[in-house]
Amino acid sequence: MELNFTFRFQKNQWQLIGCSQASYWSLGECEGGPGDAGYNLAEANFSTSKAHIVKTKDDACKPYVDKMVSFPKKPLVSLQRFSATTEYFPIKN
Repeated sequence: MELNFTFRFQKNQWQLIGCSQASYWSLGECEGGPGDAGYNLAEANFSTSKAHIVKTKDDACKPYVDKMVSFPKKPLVSLQRFSATTEYFPIKN
């Protein structure tokens, strides 16, 4: 799984404004040729309080979930208080 964090310098400090979790895999048996792949994606934008969720089953080529979700706004985390081991994603799967 790939984990990414996005920071922006604002209010005289670096603040966490987004995070994403993604996993990808190749599915050679999909229609359209060997370039097809499956993936799961969860990305949150803390500035807009919106998350994008994409889920693909292990044996499928197309996502069965692809939606935008709103979540309650919380104070942004500064880089000083940030920890890579903390779960920041606001939506529980």
